Amino acid sequence: MKTLILRYSAGTLSYRVAERGRTTPLVSGSIRRIGGETDHRYSYGKGRGEGSTDAATPAQAVGRVADLFEDLRGWGVPIEVSAVAYLVPHGDRAEVESDEADETFVDRLRAAIEAGRGGRDALQIIEAGRARYPGLRHVAVADDAFFSGLPPEAASYLLPDALTGPLSLRRRGHRGLLHAGALAKVMPILQAADAASGTRPRPSAPPEAISSTPTVPVSIPKHRIVLCHLERAAGVTAAAGDRPVWTTFGFAAGDGLPGPLGVGSLDVGVLAACLRDSEMSRDLLLAVLANGSGLGLRDDPDEIDRVALEAERGTEPIRTTWTAFVQGMAGAVAAAVSALGGIDALVFLGEGALRSPRFRRAVCTRLGFLGIRPPDEVALKASDPTRLSPEGARPIVLAVPVDEDELVARKALECLGESGK
Repeated sequence: MKTLILRYSAGTLSYRVAERGRTTPLVSGSIRRIGGETDHRYSYGKGRGEGSTDAATPAQAVGRVADLFEDLRGWGVPIEVSAVAYLVPHGDRAEVESDEADETFVDRLRAAIEAGRGGRDALQIIEAGRARYPGLRHVAVADDAFFSGLPPEAASYLLPDALTGPLSLRRRGHRGLLHAGALAKVMPILQAADAASGTRPRPSAPPEAISSTPTVPVSIPKHRIVLCHLERAAGVTAAAGDRPVWTTFGFAAGDGLPGPLGVGSLDVGVLAACLRDSEMSRDLLLAVLANGSGLGLRDDPDEIDRVALEAERGTEPIRTTWTAFVQGMAGAVAAAVSALGGIDALVFLGEGALRSPRFRRAVCTRLGFLGIRPPDEVALKASDPTRLSPEGARPIVLAVPVDEDELVARKALECLGESGK
């Protein structure tokens, strides 16, 4: 079964055709800067290509992808897909990992948009995909299903019900599928480390309850894992086993910590001063805060290591900006450890974190009080976790790559009842 996977975020439509049993996509690419000077880059089994294209909206970008498949067919590379899967940044039913994107789903998504809960971009690409491939089955995979498991005290904002109720304001998280995939790879490593060191399971109930009630079950401990994510947005999440218990990620994708492009969460006073005293329009100001702040980088993960190098050389104002950024990340890790009551593993994930050894070293250097040592520069494995801490050391420090498109395809197959075929 061949599945076309479509993802849209921050002006970029990414796509990939995944086939079950294949480790590489049949075709993959991205259309960037939609609505502006759009460029299209793609690769397939026999080559690759790039150039400008006409895509003023996400819906038109979906059309350009379908046009490419028609061109490939003419070049002797037939791309016949069986289903279309969409990674939806915020599902209208966050606890549901995937839904068939039929008329009922589209109606619910429209209702969510009318209620001010977002989803307009997702609706555009789903409607465009359904129009271009009317004979196929379509699946929406919710990116925030993982974070729907946050405890109420971790997901809630301290705002009056008059705001949180009508606007559905809560911490939605960011890249939930990526975080869930990383945890699935980390858990076996921690379990193997426990077995090698002879670590005994911690009881699931207080010791006094066990001593007075011998029948209370004893379970394998929930490992305390802190995930440090860096891509277009930055964030730290605390997980007990495979469940999140705290996160810096907020309502929108760029909320939380400052990142390569965005300011993250901003003080109310600063935001009020900007709105009151700036000559920018509200829309321009919000665009600057979301895409022209933080580290002020281009949309290129390799830029992070370059900025770190300039900061190490003492170049200003890069040194000040970088130091504030890293201190914020390290402080968030410490807060996550506090929420967990300890730490068994620190996990780096996201393209920015994986491609910048200087970022990983800078964060770990500030966490020595937790027993975390600055990692050596090692070549990371392409698909498996790479251990960055010495053998036997605790906490374990890992860099974990995740094939998010593979997870989307798997969720789509499960939704369509194809996972066992």
